Amino acid sequence: MDNEEEPMIPREFCEFAREFDVGFISFVQYSQPVIKIVDFKVTPSKILVFSTTRLPLAMVAFSLSNDKYLQKSKTGLVVGKTIRVQESGDAFLHEIFPKRIVWTDSFSLESPPEHIINRVTFTHQMGQTPNPSDFMMLSKPRDKACNKPHIIPTELFLMFEKIRSPAILATARDENHPHLAPIIWWFSGPCFCFSSTGGSIKNRNMIANKRVSLVAVDGMKKNGRGFMVEGFVVSMEYGILPFIRNLRKFNYALKTKVKSSLLSKDLIKHHIIYSRHPDVNYSIGPAKRVLVKIKPKKIKYWTEDNEVIELKV
Repeated sequence: MDNEEEPMIPREFCEFAREFDVGFISFVQYSQPVIKIVDFKVTPSKILVFSTTRLPLAMVAFSLSNDKYLQKSKTGLVVGKTIRVQESGDAFLHEIFPKRIVWTDSFSLESPPEHIINRVTFTHQMGQTPNPSDFMMLSKPRDKACNKPHIIPTELFLMFEKIRSPAILATARDENHPHLAPIIWWFSGPCFCFSSTGGSIKNRNMIANKRVSLVAVDGMKKNGRGFMVEGFVVSMEYGILPFIRNLRKFNYALKTKVKSSLLSKDLIKHHIIYSRHPDVNYSIGPAKRVLVKIKPKKIKYWTEDNEVIELKV
């Protein structure tokens, strides 16, 4: 059997993937992590992604996430390579050859499972490392709607306030290492902010490459209003002092998005379970957290009536 037909997607992950309405895929173009909202299908032998634009034959990160947080959160991540692209009507069908699959399911705080994080690593060969030319398949962006700087409109500020879903953050150490992760976010002045766990992959990526992208879709549902941002990290503040200085804003984000607060019993219990669980290899304590601020360069957002607006900030 051809190597490219060998991977067997775990049955548990196939069933897990059926619960989600939309997926997110990221690749790296000119050092900029790019993120797309896509349709998808996960079978025991293949991961298929449907997009209105052709994606490069390159290393990708494919993510699934619900609109919940903490113990109610369900997230999945596939790291692999796009190996085939086929035009199908008005869309492109892409096949992802997986290298690693990670997913977390919701759980009860009263009886946490043996495994909070499920991991599968494939030992098969994924073919040759993509040539640099593979990353040049997409033309350099020439966005006519982004020729001039714009002030962020009121309707977009209101959208930032009303969307309760996590944002999906795309980071990349280099062209071969795109990564996606859900974050609890808030918008403060000119920047998107979030508090990141110590020692996480996204932190290491942001140290190596300041360029990032993020997307949020209301309810994580098809046709939900949302926004997409390309920008760069302007600051990463470590330790408990920046956490304390921004305590009010972080607590507001928790209250509006998570329906919780820093002193809630469930939140404290969730942190204790995570910090002690053998599946977790990063620190979630406030002393080792990182306050990240992202300044947007481009913002694309769409309303409930499917109107799409693109801005250069």
